[in-house]
Amino acid sequence: MTDIKYTFLEYLDYWYQSIYSPYVGESRRCVYAWALYNIIYPSVIQDVLLNKITANYINELLDRCKDYCLSAAPVSKGLIRIALHDAEIDRYITYNPIREVKNYTWKKPIITIFSKEQMKKFLAAAYHYDNLYLEILLGLFCGLRNGEVRGLKYEDFDYENQTITISRQRCSSTKIRVVKSKAVYEGRERYFSAPKTPNSYRTLKVPEIIFQELDRRKNINQHILASQPDKKAENSEYVSISTLGNISADITLTEGVKKIAKQASIFEHVTFHSLRHIFICVDPSASAVSFDKRVRKKERQDSIKKGESCKKSSFTMPNPSEIAKLLLYCQKERQARRMLFYTKESIWIRHILFYSKYAQKNKKFRTCKKAFLGFT
Repeated sequence: MTDIKYTFLEYLDYWYQSIYSPYVGESRRCVYAWALYNIIYPSVIQDVLLNKITANYINELLDRCKDYCLSAAPVSKGLIRIALHDAEIDRYITYNPIREVKNYTWKKPIITIFSKEQMKKFLAAAYHYDNLYLEILLGLFCGLRNGEVRGLKYEDFDYENQTITISRQRCSSTKIRVVKSKAVYEGRERYFSAPKTPNSYRTLKVPEIIFQELDRRKNINQHILASQPDKKAENSEYVSISTLGNISADITLTEGVKKIAKQASIFEHVTFHSLRHIFICVDPSASAVSFDKRVRKKERQDSIKKGESCKKSSFTMPNPSEIAKLLLYCQKERQARRMLFYTKESIWIRHILFYSKYAQKNKKFRTCKKAFLGFT
């Protein structure tokens, strides 16, 4: 493979189809497909051999990409950076010009935190939306994510202990198909999945108003499902359903919050996820604070006292011998290296893999190599 010469676009196409796509999630795959085939491809005036590209060539390309939308240039640069990193690993190129390419960023919306007066106006306006009020309360006073709210069932609420249990979320993914070097949108697929992280499995202490609104929502949902008999058996156990009897879509909650904010004369950038940020700013002594949050906070404080790292993580860091063994294995197995590089839980290993050639000179590394794999 290292003797085959690609042009810049030919390599990006090969990289996306054969190297990148098999090891990433659907959302990231769709973003890079759109960036590659609908932004980068049309912006290339002259395709050149992969080993002939320069920083100026990439800068001029990204300058043409940036007119597509605010995030076009930053996303395109990110795609090219990862692709050229792989090209360097596979020795298609000996020098990576991405290090000299200028930086591209876009202004991200500022997180909006309501004042007490804004909160009163917002809740007063939200009360008139029967299909959103409970969802908004769950976001504001429980810190639930959009998908977690839409994945709730009646059985997740414990009236006796005044708690709610999070064990699933409602997700949606964009479907994109590449046709003749063009990314074509094919709609969205909606499904249920496990919560976002292991820590997202939790039981929350919730205020009484949540259960009062839940009883009100039950009656509303019963009337909706009675008029939609084909949806009754399918969605009767879920809390958040639309007026058509379907489980609420993510955009319904997001656009609903924006509409309510405008009615409350709040003109800052507000989405449903903003409610989660507002919840985090609530005083820890408030009744909305979850049991598990208090426990995790105490555990982090105890860890700090003991001098341990309090960084949240869903995996255990291997010891040095395991790292050495893994590093050596990945030198022999290119596919394993790909899987590691594109696994978000293994970001820390990227630099070890990339600079492994320097580790060859290290005496301890050579000793581990012989001890664990039995070869010189």
